[in-house]
Amino acid sequence: MSVQTPTIRLPDSTVQAAFLPTELILIGLVCWLGVWVCWRWLRRRTALQISSQLSLWHWPQSQQTLIIDQHSRLVSISPTLNQQLGYSDLSLNGTAFAQLLHPDSYHHFQQALHQPTSHIQWQPLRYRHADGSWQPLESCWHQVGRYWIISCRELNAVALDRTPPTIDWLTGLPNRHSLVVQLQRLIAQRQLDQQQFAVLFVEVDRFSAVNDALGYDVGDQALQTIAQRLQATLGPADLAARLGGDEFVVVLAQVQHAQQALEHAQRIQEQFSQPMLLADKPIYTSLGIGVTLGDGQAQAETLLREADTAMYQAKTAGIGQIFLFDRALHAALTERWQLEIDLRGALERHELILHYQPITALPTGQMVGVEALLRWHHPQRGMILPNDFIPLAEESGLIVPIGFWALETACRQFLAWQADHSRSGLQVLSVNLSARQLASPMLIQTLGEIIQRTGIAPAQLELEITESMVIHGLESARAQLDAIKDLGVKLAIDDFGTGYSSLSYLHHFPLDTLKVDRSFINAMSGGSRNVEIVRAIIMLSQQLAMNVIAEGIETIEEAATLRDLGCDYGQGYHFSRPLTAPDISSWLHSHPLSL
Repeated sequence: MSVQTPTIRLPDSTVQAAFLPTELILIGLVCWLGVWVCWRWLRRRTALQISSQLSLWHWPQSQQTLIIDQHSRLVSISPTLNQQLGYSDLSLNGTAFAQLLHPDSYHHFQQALHQPTSHIQWQPLRYRHADGSWQPLESCWHQVGRYWIISCRELNAVALDRTPPTIDWLTGLPNRHSLVVQLQRLIAQRQLDQQQFAVLFVEVDRFSAVNDALGYDVGDQALQTIAQRLQATLGPADLAARLGGDEFVVVLAQVQHAQQALEHAQRIQEQFSQPMLLADKPIYTSLGIGVTLGDGQAQAETLLREADTAMYQAKTAGIGQIFLFDRALHAALTERWQLEIDLRGALERHELILHYQPITALPTGQMVGVEALLRWHHPQRGMILPNDFIPLAEESGLIVPIGFWALETACRQFLAWQADHSRSGLQVLSVNLSARQLASPMLIQTLGEIIQRTGIAPAQLELEITESMVIHGLESARAQLDAIKDLGVKLAIDDFGTGYSSLSYLHHFPLDTLKVDRSFINAMSGGSRNVEIVRAIIMLSQQLAMNVIAEGIETIEEAATLRDLGCDYGQGYHFSRPLTAPDISSWLHSHPLSL
C-alpha cells in the first residue's frame, strides 16, 4: 500500500518575497547605469555646445583678449593686451575686473553684460594702464560656459559702420533700429573725446503729392533718389538713415559748432535745387530740416526727438526751411503737449465752462442777446482764456465735441433765462462755430438734434463764422451754410475786416449779421477817416439787409459815435465784461428791461 505525499503550495506573496532582494539589486544597478549614462550624455552635450560657440566666435587678429569668470575675476589675459596696458606677465591674473576698468565703464559693463543681443556689439570702455592713466578701447564680450571672453580693439581705428546688419529695403540705408545702435555707439565715443556731433532730421515737403499724382512706384523711385543725394553730402564717418515714409536722418560724426551743422543742412538743400527726372517728368522737391547737437550726454532717442521737434518747427515756418533745436522752444512745446493731454479730459472732468457777454441795442441800451464764450478752469493753472487753448483744440480735433457741448449748454441756459425772466428782452443767442465743425459731415444732423433736444427756437440761435473759415472750399462751405439756414438758424460773419475781406462773401453766403472787428472801432478816435470806414461798413450792411454789431466798444464816446452812424448793436467792456451764467441771472433780475 503506497502512501501519497501531500502537495504543499506556498502563497504567491511568499514566493515573491523570496526573490525580492535579488530584484532590488538588479533594479538598483540598472538605475545607477542609467544615471551614469545620462550624466555622460549631458557632459558631452555641454562640451559640444561650448565647442560650437567657440567655433562661431570671431577672434580679432590682434588677440587683444582677456577672460573673466562668473565672479568677474580675471582668469587670463593675452600677451598683446597685457603688454599694451603696461603690465608684467601674469600680474593681472586673479585681479577683480572692476579694478582694471574705470568706475563709469565698469557700471556700463555690468548693465550691458546680461542684456540679450543677436549680434556682437562693440562698446567703448576705459582700461587702467600700469602708469595710472586710462586707455580707451572698444570691447565686446561673449559667454562660453561659466566664463566671459572679452575682446578689445583700438578705438581710433573704428569709424561709423556704414554697412549695418539691418537696412531699409527700399533705399539701402540703415533703418531706424540700426541708426539707434550706431548713434548710441557714437555717443559713447564722444563721451571719451568730448567732441560734438550733429543729428539732422530731414522730411520731404509735400511728398504725398508725388504719390497722389504719379503713383507709389514713382514715389519709391523718388525716395531712392533722395537717399542717393543725401549720401552725396556725407563725410567718411557720417551716416544717413531712413526712418520710414519720407523721413530721413543724417548724422554728422564731428562738428565744431552749430553753424557748421547748419551749413551742412544748407548743402543738403542745395542738392535738391535741381529736379529729379522720374517717369519722364521733372519733379521738384524741398526738405524741412531740423538740427540738434550732441556731446555724448543725451541718449539716441532723445537726440532724435529733439531733431524731430526742430524739423516740425521748420515745417511750420514754410517750405524748405532749416531750424536749430532750442531748449526754450522745446519747453514750450512740452508744455503745449501737456496742455493737450489735460484738454482731452477737461470736458469729462467738467472743467470747461461758458461765460456770456451781453449784446446791447445801441439806440435803447437794452440787452437783447448774449454771446457764449468758452473758458477753461484748469485745476492747477486756473482760468485759461480761449486764445491759449482754442487753437490747440482746433489742431487736435477736440474742438468738434467741445463745440457741440458748448452749443447745447448755451441753448439750455438761454431757455432757462427766458423762463425765469420773461421780461428780459433776450432775443438772440450767439455761439461761435469752429472751422472743423463747419467741415464736419455731422454738423447739420447734430445741430438739428440739439435744437430738438433743447427746444430752442431756431430763429433765436445765431452761429458765428469767420472769413478765413470759408476762403477754402467755397462751394462746400456754401452748401453747409445753406443747410444751416434751412433749419431756420441765423448766421453772422465775425471779425469782419481782419480776414480776406472780400465783399463778394457778403452776398455769396446767406448771412444775417455782420460783426465789425474791434480794431476798426478803437481806431475811430484817431481821425475822421477811420470813422468814415466804419460808416461805409454800416451803410453796406444796411443795403444788404444785414444787422450790424460793433465789437470791442470800450468808451461812451465810441458808443455814441456808433449810435449816430446808425449801428444797430454793440458789445464790449463799456457795457459789460463776459459774465458767468449766475451773474447774468442776477443782472436780469435787477435790470429786467435794459443793461
